[in-house]
Amino acid sequence: MKQILKNFIVIEGIDGAGTTTQSKLLAKFLEKEGKKVFLTQEPTDSEIGKLIRKVLSGKCEIDPRSLSLLFSSDRAEHLYGKGGVIEHMENGFYVISDRYFQSSIAYQGLSVEKSFVIETNPFPFPEYYIFLDVEVDMALERIGKRGGEKEIFEKKEILEKVRKNYISELGRIPTETRLMRISGEKGIEETHSEILSLFT
Repeated sequence: MKQILKNFIVIEGIDGAGTTTQSKLLAKFLEKEGKKVFLTQEPTDSEIGKLIRKVLSGKCEIDPRSLSLLFSSDRAEHLYGKGGVIEHMENGFYVISDRYFQSSIAYQGLSVEKSFVIETNPFPFPEYYIFLDVEVDMALERIGKRGGEKEIFEKKEILEKVRKNYISELGRIPTETRLMRISGEKGIEETHSEILSLFT
């Protein structure tokens, strides 16, 4: 049996799927229900995370394997470091993470062997895994509306492959994890309501 982290909730999807919006809405709901909630994201705001974001923005270029290892290092600190996921769980928090190691398999798996990404991400699975599935054209439309500079992966031909990797990865989610695949193309509130069915 694979290790499962109880009260750990992961929301995944391609860029523009709405993971950040839905993570925030779920956090607000759980807090209203009287739960202690730690809302977090990957890459983190650590120094490793800042370097990753610099690479993603296209401001510096490194080897794809190095980027993949940066993600797994950031994730290890995110889980096990001071003030991280495990510490919050031990203190009775529900932890919601906007992205987790499945995103490494989906994104880094494009330029690095998937076996390498999987082997360098030997982390426990969440109790809840929510995949917001969005067609690439809609995701790109949303990305365009929010403005700002695009990241290196925010291109149609790349996101099409990322989405396929995500869908393929669903088959590796253990049965002990409560898996929900949702069409993220619905309205924000409708998507939120569907997610809440896991917790009500």
